[in-house]
Amino acid sequence: MVETRTVIMCTQCGAFWDPAAELAACRDSRHDHHGFESHLHRSRVVLPDATEVTAVSFGSSDPYDRDVPPDFGLYLDERWRPPWPHEFLDWPDFGVPDDPIPVVAALQSLLHRVRAGQRVEIGCYAGHGRTGTALACLAILCGQAPSGGRIRALRAASQVPQNAGSAAICESQSCRVFAALEQHCLQAQPRVEPADAPWRRPTPSC
Repeated sequence: MVETRTVIMCTQCGAFWDPAAELAACRDSRHDHHGFESHLHRSRVVLPDATEVTAVSFGSSDPYDRDVPPDFGLYLDERWRPPWPHEFLDWPDFGVPDDPIPVVAALQSLLHRVRAGQRVEIGCYAGHGRTGTALACLAILCGQAPSGGRIRALRAASQVPQNAGSAAICESQSCRVFAALEQHCLQAQPRVEPADAPWRRPTPSC
């Protein structure tokens, strides 16, 4: 069974919040506030090189309740303040990071932690646009081609629309951010030397 929570969104200023976990982000009585159901993600994601991360969203009465806490978390929303070691990445919702270089560096560091045996998680607020885009970038850093079906699947997997409006916003956000980060991820991909490269051929014995 998928856990859900009710998120309140302000039509005028675009603010949104989980009333079970945080104070209202908009208190203007003249604004229209609407509630909608949103999934709470605690999803295991396997990347193309078998690297595993957990994709998460913020919310519920205790957003840090885990059966087993992670060793490290990379979070893309300022609401996160977990008790375990973590890093906050400045990635505005519905926007593009000002500088893609630290974004790629943070994602690479996350992969290094996983490969060293740590349990890690990554998440934004809803676990849709920013998280799905970050997962697609992680897949590229693992060597996946950007045009591959797995990239599209990773981006789509986190874009679980709650309504038609949020679906369009998530897709628009993901496309713009992914386009901005794609080339930087490609440049950081591991280089695979061809098996017949001259420097890898055995030296003839005398």
